[in-house]
Amino acid sequence: VARMDSDDIAYPHRCEKQLAVFNEHPEVSICSGIVEEFTTDPNTVDAKRVPPETNAEIVEFAKKRNPFNHPCVMYKKSAVEAVGSYQDFYLLEDYYLWLRMLMAGYQGYNIQEPLLHMICTSPYKAFTMAPFSALSFPYRPCSLTKSLRVLPSW
Repeated sequence: VARMDSDDIAYPHRCEKQLAVFNEHPEVSICSGIVEEFTTDPNTVDAKRVPPETNAEIVEFAKKRNPFNHPCVMYKKSAVEAVGSYQDFYLLEDYYLWLRMLMAGYQGYNIQEPLLHMICTSPYKAFTMAPFSALSFPYRPCSLTKSLRVLPSW
């Protein structure tokens, strides 16, 4: 499943690159990449969100922050369904899903190339993208892992 928001613009070969990751690395169940934020013109990048690349880096990063750029995630539907799919967790449904997938042993990978232009004009988007963006609200680590006590000591 490839997802994106209706107001974002995918790079022309986004899905091809992500499918290549799944074909070359069948152990990967979640694949994302770099997102370029813009306010009015997609050719004028205001900020980039560069997530960790390898599964080991993703697992470490996930202990404090969301390790995937949700606007350009592609995932294996069977893996998502195996951990209960998206569940209600206000503003953190995706992060909670990725944590459950990583805890269940599913692997992730983030392509270190821009895959999507994301328009960032709403305060909601600016706030939710803060962990990666240099031009967003100040970031405070999410207390999701403490409140749920879901992360093992990988």
